[in-house]
Amino acid sequence: MQVTEAADAKSEMAVGELAYWPPGTAFCIFFGPTSASFGDVPRAVSPVNPIGHISEDCSELSERDHNEPIVIEAM
Repeated sequence: MQVTEAADAKSEMAVGELAYWPPGTAFCIFFGPTSASFGDVPRAVSPVNPIGHISEDCSELSERDHNEPIVIEAM
């Protein structure tokens, strides 16, 4: 199933926001600046579909190995 860009798709995100990136078919967790950021604000390279946010401090994600699994649970 192909997911398209949603009406509320955006590039500038907040720390802790979760999104789906249709062009890259990827799930995104924004926890800090990205290569597309201007300063400290997380930014996607192209618009993403917001799908939720992490309700707790997510600053420790920047210290994790990129291959280390994480668990996200709906509340």
